[in-house]
Amino acid sequence: MVSEPSDHAREPAPLPLPDRPKRIRSERRFLAVFWPIAVPCAGVYVWLSLTSGMGLDSFVAGEATIIVALVFVFRSTRIRIARALLKPHGGFVCPRCHYTLSALPDAGECPECGTSYTREGVVALWERAYGLKQRFPRSSARHADPVGAVIPPAPTESVRRTPWTGASLRRVLEQIEAVARAHGYSDARFSAYSLDLERSPACFGVRYPADLYAFLSWVDPNLWSRFVNPSQCMAAAEQGEVGAWIAAQPADSIRVRDPSALRIARMSGPWLGVGTEGPGPDGPSEAITPAEVRLFEFADSSAGGSIMYCMDPTDVPAGGIVTFLPGVDGRVWLADTLAQWLARLAACDGTELAFDRGGSGRVSEGLRAQFREEFRLRNPHVVDEPDAFIPHSN
Repeated sequence: MVSEPSDHAREPAPLPLPDRPKRIRSERRFLAVFWPIAVPCAGVYVWLSLTSGMGLDSFVAGEATIIVALVFVFRSTRIRIARALLKPHGGFVCPRCHYTLSALPDAGECPECGTSYTREGVVALWERAYGLKQRFPRSSARHADPVGAVIPPAPTESVRRTPWTGASLRRVLEQIEAVARAHGYSDARFSAYSLDLERSPACFGVRYPADLYAFLSWVDPNLWSRFVNPSQCMAAAEQGEVGAWIAAQPADSIRVRDPSALRIARMSGPWLGVGTEGPGPDGPSEAITPAEVRLFEFADSSAGGSIMYCMDPTDVPAGGIVTFLPGVDGRVWLADTLAQWLARLAACDGTELAFDRGGSGRVSEGLRAQFREEFRLRNPHVVDEPDAFIPHSN
């Protein structure tokens, strides 16, 4: 049984805002092309001027024209790149890792890199770095989802702090590996899926969310099996590391899909009638309308449902983790962010309490009580049903 963390245990101190934002990927590509072209062009002009006997006045005027043109191209291109990244999110993008913060409170910690932020500070940092003046709001009400519903405050705001509250993705992945090694995993971690993610059917015309891409790039299937299913893996250990994983994977309570099985689910109305979006024989499938919500199916559970990442905000914030379970009408909201969901798995010894109906004995009653409180706040429609699928205590 896993004991509850001590009150004296502390998460690593959050990172402060950087002095300037990390360069945008498309800006780095632009600079890699711009400077190798601009500098030789200026040099060629100087060489031609000297060899052709051009007068000093003409040389200065021509050189000034070239410099002004290069500065204009440089500045306008950087501004256009910055606007393309920031405008869809009101300028509220983490300056350290470029995680989208628009669905999160105006102050907090980035769930991917752990940077402490305020909306005002983040927006001002971007505007100052790219000379955008005061273009984006310094505070905001909750954003409306595509259907027009207002996003409610995160349920965890009304309950006491838990071991999985405010976790950063980087720290959580370290915790998952530590738990897997405590379960008997001894090999070096191998990122088996990283090379195949860009060739996955799910990425056809769809950009991976940054935190989900980081997680899928990090996953080692053998390590993951040891993390969520230690007893089965240890029983099969005599077959060797590879054999243990092959034998144990079908029994894993949560199975992360390999890139070929990733899908974008498409939902509308009261989160019913799931369809699948992907490339067809004539190209991409029908475009998603504003009344539809995209859910990235990235894992499966032993309870019979897919585990999905919300790409569009509804009553669940963008980046939230949900699933569908047999006998439950509507979605089951598991966590507000991917990092929070993974942190809860790590705190609970690899157990997803929403699927652990009878109690596996690996999780303390204190952690179960904290989870049940959050679960009921997120899923009142599940708790109120007589045959609801809710986690029971030991």
